[in-house]
Amino acid sequence: MSFFLRQKGLEVVRELDPVSFPSYLALSRVEIAMLRSICFNIVDNAVKYTPPGAKHPITVTGEVKGEWVIIKVANWGIGVPPGEESLIFEKEKQGSNAHLAAVSGHGMGLYIASVFAERLQGRVELVRSHEPTVFAVKLPMSLARYEYRGAGSER
Repeated sequence: MSFFLRQKGLEVVRELDPVSFPSYLALSRVEIAMLRSICFNIVDNAVKYTPPGAKHPITVTGEVKGEWVIIKVANWGIGVPPGEESLIFEKEKQGSNAHLAAVSGHGMGLYIASVFAERLQGRVELVRSHEPTVFAVKLPMSLARYEYRGAGSER
């Protein structure tokens, strides 16, 4: 993916606390692989559908909200056409405007991300469909092995 980022002149900014944010999730190796695949597919979509030289970076943020661990990916790409918000999560489906990005794809990325999130008892949602387009991965705090006390807290 870094090749395509450089080729398109894009940047991904991670606004997560890498020390405390993901470390308290009690995930098996399979679950870790699923979470990586979820994040990869959503960020990959953001890269594909963001035009070269975009003035805003693709951002990845994380927070704990109530009973959910939430990872959000925002981009300033072509967006999701009105009325197609649920279609983009279906197998082998893409938004009707996908051709505008001039990228190849099979409509599997968001589908795979959704299936894996459901297997982790979570979900992937389209939070905002344009300027920026924002996807959220929501995972239950029941996967947590420690009580979350915020960034920088002692365990």
